Formats: sequence, structure tokens, C-alpha cells
Amino acid sequence: MSAPTIPATADAVTAIAELAKAGVARHHYLHNGDTQKPVLVWPDKTITPLEHLMAQPVSKRGHAKVGDAFAFATYVNAHRTPGLVIFGEVDETSGCFCAILDGHTPCKLKPREGDKDAPIEVLDAGEPGWAEHKVELTLKPTPEWSRWIGKSGKLMPQEEFAIFLEENAADVIVPEGVTQVAGYPVPANLPNAAQLTSVALTLQTKVDVKFSSSINRQNGQQQVSFIEQVTGSHGAEGTIGIPENFAIAVAPFRGSAPQVVLARLRYRAAGGKASFVFEIIRPHKIVEHAWKLVAKDINAATGEDVLLGRIQLAERS
Repeated sequence: MSAPTIPATADAVTAIAELAKAGVARHHYLHNGDTQKPVLVWPDKTITPLEHLMAQPVSKRGHAKVGDAFAFATYVNAHRTPGLVIFGEVDETSGCFCAILDGHTPCKLKPREGDKDAPIEVLDAGEPGWAEHKVELTLKPTPEWSRWIGKSGKLMPQEEFAIFLEENAADVIVPEGVTQVAGYPVPANLPNAAQLTSVALTLQTKVDVKFSSSINRQNGQQQVSFIEQVTGSHGAEGTIGIPENFAIAVAPFRGSAPQVVLARLRYRAAGGKASFVFEIIRPHKIVEHAWKLVAKDINAATGEDVLLGRIQLAERS
């Protein structure tokens, strides 16, 4: 048997509504200045934010990550505020940039009017910012730079070294009009790609030989002596000219311009076997210079100086 239906009347609906209101603690809205961010303040002083119920947030927030300087500058210019500040860092292998789009607005100073010794007078201390909207650019190495720097300083057997040179000979150049790289003078008589490839191919054909000694010549080459093993005879002697230095053109970071990079080439013989090693000259200076070029591009595109370092602002509690 079903329960009897009680017809709803205006008085009954009003009574039910009043009972519902009585069960809810008293509260009121609090607007945060001009931003009109509504919150509920309860009798026990706890606060319930209501921004998530608004049609749109009160302020921009987020942490964007981009892939090159163009994207970084484009994002900065699209969302910049008076509190914009750009920081950057660089170490021996990589670099990064971070723009805080809603940071503290800078203070206004009274002009010194030509008197450099006059005390600095602050006219306006500026406004604080939450720094909740950021964009970051982490510079990633190119495959070419990773290959060369990955092998730099590592002793390689003859055949491995020859194959590496042949596969990467496209990066080899003879720089013109360049007198120094990373503060190091450019040697004369640097080999071109064809000459270095020829050395690599020659080394690949001289696997069954006994290497003996190396002589430094005045033309920037090492003359490596070898004796070719011939059955039933004393063998045939010969030499291979190997350059002491060479240059490559690679971009350390993706999206950056190629740079001239110098390398030393060394030969070692032990037990009749030859091993080779090349060393990139002052690679940290190559990375630093590439970072400065990216910083220059960002400055040109945004009109903002890049400050060396970083800042960590307090988060909202």
C-alpha cells in the first residue's frame, strides 16, 4: 500500500524552504578589491574560494614550456605585463631562460639629472606580483653537437675513429676570415672535409699494419709511420699524414646558428696498434657564446634585458 500523497501548497513550500535555510550556517561574500574574486567567509572565519565557479579566472596562471627563442619571445609578447622579468642561466653543457610574466612591477626612481653621485630616490615602490604565469625555454643540444661532444676526449681504435670521421665529415669546414674561436687562435692549414675523409678512408685500409712512430711536421700534420704486414717478406713501410687540428661548424643548441668549433687530433701507438682521440677546444666557451646569441635574439624580439640567474617567488598559501 503506497503512502498517501500530500498536495503541495504555497505555504508548505515556503515552510520547507525556511527549514532548509535554517540548516545552513550564515555566510557572506567578500570581494577582493577590483579583481572581484568572490569567496565565502563562514562564522568560524574559514574561507571557501569561489573562483572556480566564475566564467573565467581572475588572473592568468600557468607554466608554459617552448622549444626555441622565437616561440619564447612570441609567448612573452602575447602575455606581458608591467611585472615582466626575464632570467637566464648557462653552464658548461646547457642553458635555459625563464620569463615571469606577472612578477613584481619595478619601482620608479627620480632622475639624477646628470649627477652620478646623487642618492637614489624612489618615487614609487611598484606593486607586488604572484609570479604564477611563466614561460620557460630549455636549450637542447643538436644531434651534431651531441655526436662530437660525446666522442671528444675519448680514445678510439683506428677503425672506429675512421668510421666516425667519415660519417661526420659533412660538419668539417675550413673557416674563412676567422682568427680565433673561443679565445683560441685558429691554426693554419686546417684540412677540409675531403682531406679529412681521405685520412679516414686510408686508415680503414690500413687495418693489418704495425704502427710505429709519429713525427710532427711544420705543416700542421703528424706523419704516422707504419709497416704493412706482407707474408714471406719484411713488409712495406709507409707514412700517413694526419692533421693536428681541424674545424667543424655545428649549432650547440636546436634553433641556434652554427658556430665554428676547433678540435685537436692526437695519435697514440701501443703494441703496434693505433688509437686516436680528438678534443673539442674550450667547449664551455662554445656553449656560453651560443647562449649569449639566443639571449641577444630574445632581447631584440622582446625589448627586455635577460638577467643572469633565477628567482623563486613565494606561492599562495
